[in-house]
Amino acid sequence: MSKRSERLPAERPTVEGSERPSRSPADGGDLEADADELERLRCSSVQTEQVIAERNRRNARQPSAGYPGLAFGGSIFSSNTLMRFRIIANELHNITNVQLKRAEGEVSALRNRINALEENLGREETELRQASHEVSLARMESQQDEDGNEEDGEMSLLDTQLIESKLRYEAMARQIALLDAQFEPTKPAASPCGAENDSSSVASTSDAAAPV
Repeated sequence: MSKRSERLPAERPTVEGSERPSRSPADGGDLEADADELERLRCSSVQTEQVIAERNRRNARQPSAGYPGLAFGGSIFSSNTLMRFRIIANELHNITNVQLKRAEGEVSALRNRINALEENLGREETELRQASHEVSLARMESQQDEDGNEEDGEMSLLDTQLIESKLRYEAMARQIALLDAQFEPTKPAASPCGAENDSSSVASTSDAAAPV
């Protein structure tokens, strides 16, 4: 019985949490290495659990609808505050839409105005071409009229000069006839009929000398 009782402690299995079995001093380095490895494994597992828990908490948080910039959970803000944030976000969205529609309307109005101005410009260019053509025609007609007026003036001037030359020639013919009559030798007195014949002959010579 004594031998059996001495063998029992050696054959009894060790339980977790119990004291480590005594080993030789040669195994001390191996035990410390195993302990360090176990500690390192345990720390990494704890960190992994913390990361997983943090990820779950982040996934559990629900962001504010309509305003992704405020991704806060319900634990920070109350429901009234979140509702106000949503109302403000909706109002901002509506204001943005209204301003965008107004800007689009202004752009379309400006585009229509530009098209109308381009059409007016095209019509004005056409009218300007027509007016310039009419002005050129009127200028040509006025030049022709001026040329005709100049010709008429020249003709009238020539007519006046011709009349004046005729008058001067007649006056010179009369003077020549008078001089001829003065320098002719005295003749015997003739009958009155002869004098009349002489005067008629002088008049006929003056008429014949005048140009037609």
